[in-house]
Amino acid sequence: MADLKLNDILSLLKNVRQTSNGYTSRCPSHDDNKNSLSVNKDAGGKVLFYCHAGCSFQDIIASLNVSTNGNGNHSKIETIYDYRDESGNLLYQNVRCEGKEFRWRQFDKNGREIWNLSGVRRVPYRLAELASLPAHYDFVLAEGEKDADTLREKGLIATNHKNWRAEFNYLLKGRKAVVFQDHDRAGITQAEKAAKMIFRDAEAVKIVDCFAGEPLPDKRGKDVSDYLETHGFDELLEVIRNSPDWKPLDNEEISSQCSATNLKVVCLSDVEAEEIEWLWKPFIPIGEFTIIEGIEGLGKSWIGCALACAVADGKSLPFSNGEPLEPGNVLMLSAEDSLSHTVKPRLLSMRANLERIFAIDEVFSFSDFKDLIRFEAVIAEYEPKLVVIDPLFSYTGGKNLNQESESRPIARKLIAIAQKFNCAIGGVRHIGKSKGNGDARAAGLGSVAWRASARSVLLVGRDEETGEKAICQTKNNLAEESKIAVGFEIENGQFFWKAEPSRLTKEKMLAQPKDDNTKAEQTEAVAFLREALSDGERQSKDIDKEAKEAGITNYAVRKARAILSVESFKKGGNFGGEKVWFMRLPGVENGDSNTEDADSSASRHLQSTKSNNTSYSNSLAEDVENVFNQPLQQIKSTSSNGLVPNIRMKAICKCGANGFAGETCVKCGEMLIPF
Repeated sequence: MADLKLNDILSLLKNVRQTSNGYTSRCPSHDDNKNSLSVNKDAGGKVLFYCHAGCSFQDIIASLNVSTNGNGNHSKIETIYDYRDESGNLLYQNVRCEGKEFRWRQFDKNGREIWNLSGVRRVPYRLAELASLPAHYDFVLAEGEKDADTLREKGLIATNHKNWRAEFNYLLKGRKAVVFQDHDRAGITQAEKAAKMIFRDAEAVKIVDCFAGEPLPDKRGKDVSDYLETHGFDELLEVIRNSPDWKPLDNEEISSQCSATNLKVVCLSDVEAEEIEWLWKPFIPIGEFTIIEGIEGLGKSWIGCALACAVADGKSLPFSNGEPLEPGNVLMLSAEDSLSHTVKPRLLSMRANLERIFAIDEVFSFSDFKDLIRFEAVIAEYEPKLVVIDPLFSYTGGKNLNQESESRPIARKLIAIAQKFNCAIGGVRHIGKSKGNGDARAAGLGSVAWRASARSVLLVGRDEETGEKAICQTKNNLAEESKIAVGFEIENGQFFWKAEPSRLTKEKMLAQPKDDNTKAEQTEAVAFLREALSDGERQSKDIDKEAKEAGITNYAVRKARAILSVESFKKGGNFGGEKVWFMRLPGVENGDSNTEDADSSASRHLQSTKSNNTSYSNSLAEDVENVFNQPLQQIKSTSSNGLVPNIRMKAICKCGANGFAGETCVKCGEMLIPF
């Protein structure tokens, strides 16, 4: 497929017709009596297919009797860069294809290729070498993997900075770092971004441009590999020595270098006010992002189909004065439900006009720039009036969705697309088992940034006593929040709107029995904490902040820490320095000599005295010191170093029996928690 161009593909198809958006033809993969195949090419020249009858890319390619390189990519693979963990185990790859196109690839347990990084641990390039580096060694960061390999061949410890993350900075502590800059405007931006990220942890930072003083192109400038083709290694070392240390500009320097014309400023008298356009007033605005949320299994996906049916058929929606919608196209993204087994049968049961409903038959990521461009191209071609993303978090590329800094950029992209193409985008998400403890603002999974970015939030719920289901609005930034709850039923594979308003309220939907609420909240907290600490130690304050954004209470987090036997320890605090608390799951080695571990601290004080409660509060880790303040019992150690392997906290069960936190009550079988 690498050598085939658009014209080559068109020559193999039947009944080819040119349209304003490309071409249509008979689909070779099924018995097609009308042009149901759309053919186009992207900005890079790759041929794109979409069969409106549902045939996959692989089926179409096979029917045309042409081949690809196995990944659905039309480009030939040139180089593969392996990303491995500290032990050298392969995690994922950065694959360079012809035309200097890069794609990420991982493999499942059966060795099958997965062309994204969803769910995979991110690491810096050449991590195994960096992690084993002696403390007095420094290292360099080139922009890309090719340059990093070139520098390593010359004897320098090297990685790349284009995919560097702040969480990798632990490798730089106490070291000097050299950031190589490509000689073009994009290279300046990238090098400055990397330097700012590592400056706070590295001992010193230099930005090195080997071609400083030469004319600066906008892109495709020379890099350090180009320099070494015409210069010796000693000359490169001299360039590094002569480059000054880099530091961020202070406010005065920034002010002197910037002018007010750098930012676009408009006078509000020149801005034309626009009236809000509604798909379903006041529930779903056009040109904005709406969230549809609820617990699993209540019918959120059914509602997405019902909305799609109303838009495609030009039907009226409940409580809209019987006014029919103007018929429009719908684009559906369904990561959990099969298009053929679930989505289409549901739409057929509603007698939907399937000629106006389209679906993207692959999972991609809004956090990936290339995927975002592809998504925009689909929006531009099919001009949907409604886009349904179900579920939203399946299309976020493995980001930490509890962190506002990672969630808000994705939400902004969706808003920008909705405004640019004047369509309504509805994202479906789950709510936590604790249901936000009755607070709709904290019910949805993920960071508060998602709710903050949405202009309307719809809650799908039911009355736990009667089983009645309904939708109610819990947020509206563009109109008065609706007081009407819209009832619906799902019976025998059929969806029905109820004619009369439901009596359900968001309070009833989010209510649950006290015991169930406690258990659900605790289960959610344990799952959150296990995930948050899965990659190793984290600062306690960061965990607390993420938990708060996810709607998990401090009390639930403290109980989860006890259940998981989370270890707390401090770094710093010696000789008047700042003391910072960290936490980690048991069994994770810290490797920091300036660390006071909870277990070792507890062991020393337990061995010295059991009666001196003051010594406990002065030296135990923060979760014991500041939260539980309970007597501790030493467990006999079987380890060679004689340290206490863990700490057991006494607890009293609700039934009155005594035991230890995290264990099962021998009387009633409930999990014991410290009070």
